[in-house]
Amino acid sequence: MGSKGRITAAGAVVLRGTDEAREVLVVRRSKYKDWSLPKGKPETDEDLPATAVREVHEETGVRIRLGMPLGKTRYTVGKQRKQVSWWLGIVEHERRRRPDKEVEKAVWMPVDKALKKLSYADEAEILKTALDISSAGTLLIVRHGKAMLRKHWTGSDARRPLSGRGRRQALRIRALLAAFGTREVVSSTSTRCMQTLIPFARENDLPVVGIALLSEEEAEGNGPQVQQLMTAMRRRTAAEGNVVAVCGHRPVLPDMREGAGVVDKPMLVAEVLVIHLDDEGEPVAIETHKCSA
Repeated sequence: MGSKGRITAAGAVVLRGTDEAREVLVVRRSKYKDWSLPKGKPETDEDLPATAVREVHEETGVRIRLGMPLGKTRYTVGKQRKQVSWWLGIVEHERRRRPDKEVEKAVWMPVDKALKKLSYADEAEILKTALDISSAGTLLIVRHGKAMLRKHWTGSDARRPLSGRGRRQALRIRALLAAFGTREVVSSTSTRCMQTLIPFARENDLPVVGIALLSEEEAEGNGPQVQQLMTAMRRRTAAEGNVVAVCGHRPVLPDMREGAGVVDKPMLVAEVLVIHLDDEGEPVAIETHKCSA
């Protein structure tokens, strides 16, 4: 359930093939006897990108990662408004799904047929949007989770760890990074930043690459160098078609954002900025996700 009684949900347009052979993943729902794109409502403390990935897998057996955001659809269910957030879904792997009381079948359908077969006009429009959209890579900027208060910590500030709340936030960030298919994790060398990314890195058997320049201590007075680092990172990310997450601190984030090619704006603790890049490494879409806990 969303705010003020609004129902929230998330889904994905999952495509495969090219040109005339392009197909889209659609489901036939048992209860409604309709054809629709896979979608569903979030579980407790689940962010919508993670919802989209989970729901696609549960309804179709296809495991995806998310690409570009496609917008939102809105309609009324009874007396409540429902809002569905959509992303482009990129296939990671798939398995056959057995029919059940929720989904009769999940099929790959030619796009031209699906545009006629889908039961809801707004979903057909979302599919049209997905056909003309792409990105070369994705850069995620993470502000570390809530740290132990300075007054309660007697060691060096660089070693100050996450609080209990911060550790819970790190788990939500883990799911968010997974939803976008993050393949590389980079961090300030400070403990609170490293700990924010470690749950995801461990789950996916990835190293956390520590960069001292992104720490509060090293970044002070070195803003141009931080900007250059981030500019090089986003260009490399686009050139490689990669998905990279980088974690930093509040005082360093303005220079990180500048180098990433986005307007400076305050970020909350455990907030994640998702920047989709074109072939030249320039931002083409930006998302903000607040992983509160």
